[in-house]
Amino acid sequence: MCFIYVLATVTGFMGATSLPQEAATSVNNDNTPYVFGSINSKPWFISNGVQEQLNLNNEQLATMKANYLKHYTVYTRSIAPNSNNATAGTPEEQRKIAMRARYQFYKDFLASANGVMDEKQRTRLNQLTMQYRGYEAFYDITDVDLLKLSNDQIERLVKHEEEYNRQLAIYYKSDRSDRDDAKKRFEAIREDMQQRIDNVLNDEQRKVWKQLIGESFKFTSE
Repeated sequence: MCFIYVLATVTGFMGATSLPQEAATSVNNDNTPYVFGSINSKPWFISNGVQEQLNLNNEQLATMKANYLKHYTVYTRSIAPNSNNATAGTPEEQRKIAMRARYQFYKDFLASANGVMDEKQRTRLNQLTMQYRGYEAFYDITDVDLLKLSNDQIERLVKHEEEYNRQLAIYYKSDRSDRDDAKKRFEAIREDMQQRIDNVLNDEQRKVWKQLIGESFKFTSE
């Protein structure tokens, strides 16, 4: 049974993997709320810290931003309320369509780095993308095949993701005027996520997971 099917069945709603938008206070380029870990109109890799990790020059950054926005447009159209995909089939089928749309977005965006970034940069981009997505990274069928996750493990990850989203919602609704304190609280949430993932995986799976995500990077929440 593929991960997408199990997730659609267990969560009962594709949005269980997404932070409620009213909880986010930062905004995207189109003035919609910026939701960490989700597909936003504002590329997640434009922060100075991530750019340093990827060692992007100005031309590479501009090209990758354009590639991201191109695939973001395709993604938003595929899940728009008036699209054929979004209105076809049962609610369960619609959830699976939405999940596949997210999977396809990341697949196409990462592929667009070919010819723009060198091999080392592309490897780090893949790693950071998985770290940014968090639990959602487990949607990728290829990665599920590599990890050989059982249905029980998938269900545990889904439950942990629900708790992670609850923690993020509380964080975004809280007072974050003290930036140092907010940074520590956000990092604690992310560290808790990684600890929960480690607890679900066995020794061999953890080795594969570490190879997939590479050296841990501390993202900011905005």
